[in-house]
Amino acid sequence: FELMQFNCTACHDRDGMGGVGRFRRPYFETVVHVDIGDEGRFPPTLTGVGRKLVPAWFAGVLNGKSRIREHLTIRMPQYSAATSKDLSTSIIAEDTSGKNPAAESAVFPHGADAERIVIGRELMDAGCVQCHAFNGEYLPGTVGVDLVDLPRRIHPAWFREFLEDPGALKPRTRMPTFFPGGRSPNHELLDGRMDLQIEAMWAYLRDLPKQPLPQKIVDARNQNYELQPIDRPIVIRTFMPVAGTHAIAVGFPQGVHFAYDAEGVFPAQIWRHRFLDAEGTWFVRFAPPADPLGDHVATLPSGSPVTLSAAGAEVLADGWPDADAAGLRFLGYRLDENGVPEMLSQVGTFRIVDRMEPAEDGSMMRTLTVTEPAPQPSDDLNTRESVRLWLRPAHGAGLKRLSPTTVETAAGLRVSLLNVETVDLTEHQQF
Repeated sequence: FELMQFNCTACHDRDGMGGVGRFRRPYFETVVHVDIGDEGRFPPTLTGVGRKLVPAWFAGVLNGKSRIREHLTIRMPQYSAATSKDLSTSIIAEDTSGKNPAAESAVFPHGADAERIVIGRELMDAGCVQCHAFNGEYLPGTVGVDLVDLPRRIHPAWFREFLEDPGALKPRTRMPTFFPGGRSPNHELLDGRMDLQIEAMWAYLRDLPKQPLPQKIVDARNQNYELQPIDRPIVIRTFMPVAGTHAIAVGFPQGVHFAYDAEGVFPAQIWRHRFLDAEGTWFVRFAPPADPLGDHVATLPSGSPVTLSAAGAEVLADGWPDADAAGLRFLGYRLDENGVPEMLSQVGTFRIVDRMEPAEDGSMMRTLTVTEPAPQPSDDLNTRESVRLWLRPAHGAGLKRLSPTTVETAAGLRVSLLNVETVDLTEHQQF
């Protein structure tokens, strides 16, 4: 009754009741849409959860203090400390029939000596490391929860039972069975005994913060995935905090780089010196967006620099539109003979080529080329609509004019127009 009272079954199932409804399933996703199946994007089952979770951790989950599924975009409500304790206590009592869980010494009677911990680390390296993080470190492609502090979250008896047969406790789990038929594939360790090997794994996890990481992670940390443009520019599509999930990062041998937002259709950031680390882009299915590695990072004014209005308009009555409202479409990019990308877009009948590359003085040179297809013999010139093309290379509060053709943004970014005599700085702080 309490599960329904707090609406837990709207997202979680328990003993076949509740869970995410069929029409709400598309709204449950993972960060950056990483594919780890339904188990990774739906809230976990509450069946038997009272036997699984340690009381303090269980209450922490309910009051928002305990969280390990960073890949989930959905978030559950946070309950008061009193409600969290009462609800978790009720579920634990129901699942354990009021009995105390087996003590660790009863489940794993051989203790955690140094040799057993070393063997546990070796066993982790044989399988678990392929999917799980260890104390914040992981292999490329890893998505599973971090195993650090696992003994603080999970009862030892549930841990042993789960490793013996993952599918019995979590039907349709992606967790593989490492002891098929109760036999270990690692025959040379602890006589191949499943019970002793699971005990060794628990011993290692219990002492994980003080122990070396699994060897495969140690080896991976020695790999270097930093991209270093040497002879030609490097172009990589990735996720970035400012340029977004449609980012195109471009690195130049001159040590000046930029990131382009292909969804918003504008360059979003520029920076100097080191370019980008590609490990997350190439290997990690659940990874934070890639930050520029260098310094002097500057966020550029957002929005397209080009838009249209009626031919006779002296001002944009509704303000400067975003890409969607302006009808601006990103058409991709092309590389010139030197490998410099040119971003292609279209607004109305105008084609725009947006090119950025380092100048000799170390600044970033941006060239916008706007063309309109020549009229075709079949065109009716009497009905062809006349429009006015607007250019806005910089905007924002606090623009300062430094010269007739140069302004500085509030963030200290200087923007200059070349081959023009003067420009207007409007009352709306647009240049």
